[in-house]
Parts: sequence; structure tokens; C-alpha cells
Amino acid sequence: MGYEVVLRYAALTALWLVLVPGNAMTADDPAYPHLEKAYEKLRQRDYEGSIAAFEKAIEMAPGRPAIRKDLAYTLLKIGETEAAREQFAAAMRLDVSDHHVALEYAFLCFETKEKLAARRVFDRVRRTGDPASRATAEQAFQNIDRPLGESIARWKSALELNPEDFSGHHELASLAEQRDLLALAAEHYEKAWRLRPEKRSLLLELGRVWKELGRSELAQAALLAASRGAEPRVAEQARELLPARYPYVYEFQRALDLDPGNVELRKELAYLHMEMGQKPEAESEFQRIQETSPDDLLSAAQLGFLRLSRQDTEGARPLLEKVLHSDDELLADRVRAALRLPRTLRRPPEVPRREIKLEAKEWAEHSIEAGYMADALKYLTIAHDTDPLDFPVILRLGNTLNVLRRDSEAVGWFNLARRSPDRGISHEAERSYRNLRGGASAMQTTFWMMPFYSSRWQDVFTYAQIKAELRPGHSPVRPYLSTRFVGDTRG
Repeated sequence: MGYEVVLRYAALTALWLVLVPGNAMTADDPAYPHLEKAYEKLRQRDYEGSIAAFEKAIEMAPGRPAIRKDLAYTLLKIGETEAAREQFAAAMRLDVSDHHVALEYAFLCFETKEKLAARRVFDRVRRTGDPASRATAEQAFQNIDRPLGESIARWKSALELNPEDFSGHHELASLAEQRDLLALAAEHYEKAWRLRPEKRSLLLELGRVWKELGRSELAQAALLAASRGAEPRVAEQARELLPARYPYVYEFQRALDLDPGNVELRKELAYLHMEMGQKPEAESEFQRIQETSPDDLLSAAQLGFLRLSRQDTEGARPLLEKVLHSDDELLADRVRAALRLPRTLRRPPEVPRREIKLEAKEWAEHSIEAGYMADALKYLTIAHDTDPLDFPVILRLGNTLNVLRRDSEAVGWFNLARRSPDRGISHEAERSYRNLRGGASAMQTTFWMMPFYSSRWQDVFTYAQIKAELRPGHSPVRPYLSTRFVGDTRG
């Protein structure tokens, strides 16, 4: 296909583009020493060193697109396609007139399965670029757009014959979104979700499309519903698209209008009403939960206590008795304590330690992927407490503390991980331990010596120093003791 040819051509020209600097460098340029080092490393084929130097140059000159282009081409050399794509995206934002960069970004988007972004950029370049770029972009655009249009037509015909086909609606919505037919995508995401309301991942997709269409209230409702009562990964992605604040009551109500069967969402609204002192509204929500989910014992207990607080003993009794006679002994004991009844002597069943550890490790990985390192530390600590000899967890604790710049604590975990029977874990921990041990030590000792020979005096002279420095925690004061030596071989 045409876009593959262009992509291969771009890859073949990448080395020339990075070895011949596209940056006009002068000695007073703050990025100059880093760029000089980057290009030297490239000539030596030290791509890792070159990437590090380019990143330093970007810190010194963040508004210069040429540096980002050269970094992107270098990243392609080591197969870091997604990282290269992001650097081309940054360069494209800095210089919208550089159609070559826009094409590179679009091709990498297509290669990394981001067809919507690729199609949008190709569409822009084919209308606004120079003649050569327009021709390339037109061919690439058609290679993406034509199959999408044909598939959409086929699924529309199929749905006319079977309008209750869940897979058909979902597939049509996905294809329409890739072709930027957002209204069509929203229509069929919603139809798919109405057919399978338990699949709240569809609410995430629907909320995302509504957000792009500017239907912010509907988008907020869909994303809020997806963030509660869905599988953890979907809920996390939905929360990332929501505003960084707690939702208002009316936003919960809109979400429930869209997803009335979402028990977790309704329960949270009920608790919010209780926090605000709005007991009648909380009671109404718990009543709705009991009507749709009569086996929800926690909601039954809360509804019973709310009725009891307004002297409705007859209304509260069946709810509380249901909890007291249930198999949930922990909740039953809490109800007995609230009612000042004798508590059971039986201990509630404990959750198996293995299940606790696996769940904590899973949440730690989700937190690390999302960049929430403080949360990851909390979950890793739980996993370690459950199984103190899980060396992968111990190594993860060290790495997480290192990222959080708590190196003095990280050293201890790396030291423990060095004792792992797994050679890979022990070697990695040993390397990290050695790297951090010196910087985290409370006492640091340094020594240096500078000998030189004098042809005039026919003698060797030496200047040396040994210094012991005390680093008391985070104190800015660092007492030290040093001794210096100046002399020659004669005394």
C-alpha cells in the first residue's frame, strides 16, 4: 500500500536526518553542549546516549521542533515507535507548517493502531500541504478511509436485517468513530449499551464520543456511570476523563437517569445525601436499591437504620432482621452492636491471604501504569505484609520508593531483594543497591589525589585530600572533617 512505501522511505532517510543536524547551533546556545554530545553519540551508534542528550537539549530549548524531530528519528532506530510518535506530535504542535513532520506522525499513528488520529492528520495535510505532501497524504487518507466506508455500509445493511444485533451496533460505532462520524458512532454505542446495559465499558466509549461532540452534560453522565460499578480498568479510564473534583448531586442524578440499574452509583449518591444531612433523599435511594437488588444487605441495613431514626420500627424490623439472619456475620455483628444486642462469639471468615496479595499486586500495577506511585506504594506494602518473602514485590517496593525520591528507604528494600533465589531479581537489586548505597549513607567519605612531576626540580609533587561528611537526614547543615596533604617525595 502507498502509506507503507512512504513509511519505509521515511525510515531510510531517518539516519541522514539525525546525523546531519537540523539545528543551527552556536556556542552560546544553552542546548549546544547537549546537541553536540547527541550527534557525537549518533556517529558512534550509541543510541541510548544520544537519546539522553537530546532529552537534555529539549529541557534547555523546549520550543525548538527540530530537536524533537531528531530525537524521534533516533527513537525509531531502537524500535520505540510510540515514544517517537509523541515526539513527532510535539514537533507538529510547535510548527504546524511542517507537513513532513505531520506525515511522519500520521504514519506512526496508523502503525500504532490510532487510525482516528492518523486519518485526521492525513485529511488536514491533503488539503493544506505542499503539492508533494498533499499527494502522499491523499493516497494514505484514501487507504484508510475507503475500507472504513465500505465496512460501515456493510454493517448498516446487516443491522437493517437484524436491528437487535449487539455486535453489529458495537462494530458500526467503532468504525464510525474511526471515520470521524461521531454522531453515528454515538448513536450506535448507545444502542449497543441499551442491548447490554451491564457492559459499562460502552458507557466509557459513549462518554468519550459525546465529549468530542460537545455534549458535555451527557458525556459527564456517561463517564460518571462508567466510573462506578464497572470493571476496575474501565472505571479508572473513566475517572481520568472526569473533572478533578467530586461530582455534584445533580451530576449523580443525571448519571442515574442514564444508567438507573447502577447500584454502586446509586449507593454512593445515598451516602452523599447522608453526609449532607439529607436523610429523606438518602432513604429514597436506599429504597430504590432494595427494590432492584433485595440481596444488597448493606443497603438493607442502612435503610433499616434510617427508618429506625424516624421511629418507623415496623418498617425497619424486616430489613434489620434480614441482615441479622444472613450469612454475612461481620455485617450482622455491626447491626447487633448498633442495636446494643449481644454480639456473636464466632469470628467472621477471613479472606485468604493469597487472594489479598494477588489483588494488592494487581492494583499496584494499575497504579504504576497510571503514574500514581503513592497509591502503588500503599498496595505493594499490603502485598508485602501478606507475604514477606515475595521478592518481586520487595524489588518493586525499592523501585517505587526510588521513583518517589525516598532513596534512604529504597536502599533497604534493594538490600533485601539481593537475597532473592531468582538470579534476575537479585542481580537487578544488587545493581540498584550499589547505585543508591553511597548517596543514601549517613556518612560519606571521599578521597582524591593529584600527583604531578616537575622536570625543573626533578621531583614528584602531590596534592591530596580525604574528607568525611555527615548527612543527618534532611538537615541543610552537613558537618565534615577533612585533611589535606601537600608535599613531595623528599618530605
